[in-house]
Amino acid sequence: MRRRGAPESAFALPPENGRPLAAALAVLVAWRSRNMLLTLAVGMVSLWLLEWLL
Repeated sequence: MRRRGAPESAFALPPENGRPLAAALAVLVAWRSRNMLLTLAVGMVSLWLLEWLL
């Protein structure tokens, strides 16, 4: 049942979408290490792992 006044296109991510979590991990690594290659590696590996797991 929809809540009254809530738009149909409300921001909702399906649980099988691992991209936001992979992006959050990459942002955390970028913030802590400030290393571009490490950030890319962590982001891509976490995305692949999450897609494989989910």
